[in-house]
Amino acid sequence: MIFLPKNETILLYTEEKAEFMEAALTKMRGTYGTHYFWRLWSIEGPGIGGGLFGYRIYPEGAKPVVMETTVLKKFIHGTSKPTLRGEGDRTHPVILFSENAVRFEDMWLEKEPTNTELVQALLSKLKAQ
Repeated sequence: MIFLPKNETILLYTEEKAEFMEAALTKMRGTYGTHYFWRLWSIEGPGIGGGLFGYRIYPEGAKPVVMETTVLKKFIHGTSKPTLRGEGDRTHPVILFSENAVRFEDMWLEKEPTNTELVQALLSKLKAQ
């Protein structure tokens, strides 16, 4: 997951054994959860419900954001089964942000330095589609 300016994000999925790569350029905009005490948060958004159904307990140091995610463009190399959503699809996942990681679809992704060459290569492939 690579965060870009203008609320854009690149989601990248690879399978090294199968020589498969899938990338999606998305537009993301979110609503922060409301922290009450301890690890208790209230979140609101499509598909979450309101009232008591919006209360969640998250790990210490994690801040939830209900993130509207729209896939703008997609690029696939190889023949494995696609994992990421299709162009035009819109979802509303809860993404957890912590100091050193992001939790997206039940995976904790550790923060790493941005590889600008990789970002430029991915953007050229995505925008050529």
